[in-house]
Amino acid sequence: MSLVQTISVGQVVESITGRDAETIYLVVGINGRNVFLSDGRERSIIKPKKKNIRHVKVYERISKAVADSLISSRKVTDEDIRHAIANLQPR
Repeated sequence: MSLVQTISVGQVVESITGRDAETIYLVVGINGRNVFLSDGRERSIIKPKKKNIRHVKVYERISKAVADSLISSRKVTDEDIRHAIANLQPR
């Protein structure tokens, strides 16, 4: 199974490499082997972090509200992202 199929928009992930290792993000976009991540603080929804799929740990938790808004092109705020991460945080 391809890694791209196991990650979806709105899913909670954790960075496992780089300066941001152990940071929890929400997936706000997918482009081939890269995902675009936002935490609503350091990385806003306007300027998400681009990261290789191999460099994130994927959790099974998905924010349906944020995912539906992103897919339907409705506005998502940094506050929405922070709230979703706080409610879905794996730790």
